[in-house]
Amino acid sequence: YIHIPKNGGHSIVDLVRNRPPHKWTKVNLPLTAKDIVKHSIDLDTSYVFTFVRNPYTRFLSGWKNLYHKYVQKTGIRYSKSKDFNATKEYFARNYKRFDNNVVDCDIHLNYTQTQHLNVVLEKTDKFYRFENFNEEYAKLSNRLYGIDKIPTKRFKSPIVTPYTEWFTPQIISYVNDKFHDDFVNFNYQKD
Repeated sequence: YIHIPKNGGHSIVDLVRNRPPHKWTKVNLPLTAKDIVKHSIDLDTSYVFTFVRNPYTRFLSGWKNLYHKYVQKTGIRYSKSKDFNATKEYFARNYKRFDNNVVDCDIHLNYTQTQHLNVVLEKTDKFYRFENFNEEYAKLSNRLYGIDKIPTKRFKSPIVTPYTEWFTPQIISYVNDKFHDDFVNFNYQKD
């Protein structure tokens, strides 16, 4: 399993770490492409898989993660119940913030999924889709263990508010440009 942040990683780690009979690598899960290279893991004899996600929803999820870290650090927040529009306006003003300030940068937003996979992209056997997480999780469970479905412990519902309600045309353009390779490599459509 190659981990890409904001794509259901904790649930996948729960699935693969806690189930026999497979012997996973001696390296701690989740693995990244850097771990594969660093530990010279042979991908030719392994089933290599990852979860990919629509670049728009991944970007929004990553940005919300960064926003929550900012709130924890500063105590400044907009109340969800009080004013969704204020939070949305804050997002519209600050969506590029991580590009300009590495200290505030979040790895979820700074790298594309293609960059996370890096050298293992061509050796990946299966790209499961986050948008169909429960179905894809069941397929993976069946592939690994012959069990149709193992309940997920950690998976939360996807973002309730559609990204289209958060994104201005400028943000859509930004995501289209920054994550262009992800749209192409994982067959997602641009708005």
